[in-house]
Amino acid sequence: MSKSNYYEGITLDLAFGSAPAGFTRTTSTRYISLHTSDPGEDGTTGEASGSGYARALYNAGSGWTRTNNSVTNNAEITFGTLSGALGPITHFAVFDAVTGGNCLYKGAFSVSRSFLTGDTPKINANGLTVTEE
Repeated sequence: MSKSNYYEGITLDLAFGSAPAGFTRTTSTRYISLHTSDPGEDGTTGEASGSGYARALYNAGSGWTRTNNSVTNNAEITFGTLSGALGPITHFAVFDAVTGGNCLYKGAFSVSRSFLTGDTPKINANGLTVTEE
């Protein structure tokens, strides 16, 4: 059994957009994490650590554009400046907390990338897409 297109849209709106009528979102704060491997269902596998890395804040309700059953970031997502090398980064996850929390979505980048000391990792606008299937 799968969700209808209508309910896929509601699910994405709850996670990333405006809460649809009749639904309540507990928080609109979202955090993007970077991973060196598939994060797994709970998002705990391969998250980058150390070297000045921290999840990047990116608010739901402003910053995402939904088209049918996908959402895409419409502004750059910027992480802090690194104090050491990081990578290769192959995956991302979306969480509801800056540490720990619940993994809402996960996915792979089309191209992996490593970062050097002094780099400020970023995901360009339209560089991260989450799709309900």
